[in-house]
Amino acid sequence: MLAILASQDVLLQDFESVTYGSWVSTGTAFGSEPAQGTLPNQMEVSGYRGSRLANSFVGGDASTGTLSSPAFTITHSHITFLIGGGSFPETSVNLMVGGRAVRSSSGSNSHPSGSEALEPDGWDVRAWLGQTA
Repeated sequence: MLAILASQDVLLQDFESVTYGSWVSTGTAFGSEPAQGTLPNQMEVSGYRGSRLANSFVGGDASTGTLSSPAFTITHSHITFLIGGGSFPETSVNLMVGGRAVRSSSGSNSHPSGSEALEPDGWDVRAWLGQTA
């Protein structure tokens, strides 16, 4: 997600590099680098900004894995991101604090003919200000 940031915003990741950098990918779902859009045999992916995105369709729907950020301190009241794909607990973005998921979001696609469009989402994280995620 390439964003125009206000002076007080902090960008955690835009996935515009040819690697995930300090993010850790496990399994096969995300591959070794951010995708350049829609992957083979995937419905059209739209709504992302820039030329790359974290796409968990590497290898198709059967692939599994995680993509984890390096630890960071929560310094702002909200975390925002773009998310798409399946609306299932096992396909989610999770905010981990103290080893447990304190916030979770999934895409809006709940049926095979749904959409892979990324949409804005986010969380109020004031309860964890100053803590490490």
